Amino acid sequence: MKKVLLLTLSLSFWLPAERNGFYLG
Repeated sequence: MKKVLLLTLSLSFWLPAERNGFYLG
């Protein structure tokens, strides 16, 4: 359950960041 929450958080952070041109690996 915790893994899913972490994945959701990282996705919600990474997707807008990618849209802004930031690549975090």
